[in-house]
Amino acid sequence: TTRANADTANATQISTLQATVNTLNSYRVDAKGLSCTNANSVQGIRDPASGAVLYGPGRSWNVLVLNRGTGAVVSHTTYDVCADIDQATALSSALNALSDSSVVVVYTYDEPKTNAYNNTALKTAIKRCGGTEQGLSNLLYRGAYLLVGIPGCGEGQGVEKYAGSVDSDTNAWVTYTLQLRGGEPVSLGSTGTVALQQQAVVTADKLT
Repeated sequence: TTRANADTANATQISTLQATVNTLNSYRVDAKGLSCTNANSVQGIRDPASGAVLYGPGRSWNVLVLNRGTGAVVSHTTYDVCADIDQATALSSALNALSDSSVVVVYTYDEPKTNAYNNTALKTAIKRCGGTEQGLSNLLYRGAYLLVGIPGCGEGQGVEKYAGSVDSDTNAWVTYTLQLRGGEPVSLGSTGTVALQQQAVVTADKLT
């Protein structure tokens, strides 16, 4: 009886582990400048299958934190860096506090450049999560920026997109669909803490 109970418990644990590993979580991320007039543009975090809005963005910078073990949402937070430079400090601290047990999505809405463009501490925190100096330096007034990375992976080791070739660009919109199976990004590789290394490419992706 004891052995049977142990076998049943082990089987349950294995089934639970398999279910976790096979669980697919998908999130569509859209970053957008306030002046964008593209008819197809949206903003925020959505269910890519239904189009349902999961999290609407606040102004400036937004951070979605996902559990790297399960793919589940841990938190979604807005930092209005545009209105308050102290929010840039808060955003930097929040990103630096994250470990490689998370997948982090950083994306913008409305106006992200003010109080961020020359903020060394904020740029350093974003680059720690996979962003790049090039991507951040190309961000213009009412531009659009998004990053998917793993905290601690280092500069250039995330998936980064930005749009806006002039201030208040009417095409400042970027989109990315993130899929995680068992918490790990699908088709992005996994090399220790650098889970996004396989597609560590900066893309000046301006959708029209």
